[in-house]
Amino acid sequence: MQRRRVPRAPYNTPVHLLLATGALDGRTEDISEGGALIISRLACAPEQRVGMRFALPMDGKVASVEAFVRWVRLADPSNPDGLRAIGVEFIEPSEVVRASVRHYIELMSRPT
Repeated sequence: MQRRRVPRAPYNTPVHLLLATGALDGRTEDISEGGALIISRLACAPEQRVGMRFALPMDGKVASVEAFVRWVRLADPSNPDGLRAIGVEFIEPSEVVRASVRHYIELMSRPT
């Protein structure tokens, strides 16, 4: 398994994945400038390019990015009929997306 290369923070927002075979809806669990962890009732195949729509963390505007599905597994290994965890890596996200995510992670990382 790859080690995470960039900081991430918890972030929960609806997400819509556009696949070559249809679409899949879910929610993010966490986010980084490099990608996101998605939780969904449905699974998709790893190693495929997808379109992804989600609300940016700082202003709530909907963003569209291209992403690559790195892995798919059970969110809870003890429940084979349960939710799926999907790791996606963003493919050249815009500076608007990167800046929103970066600012959010900085705010979430500050001590209270």
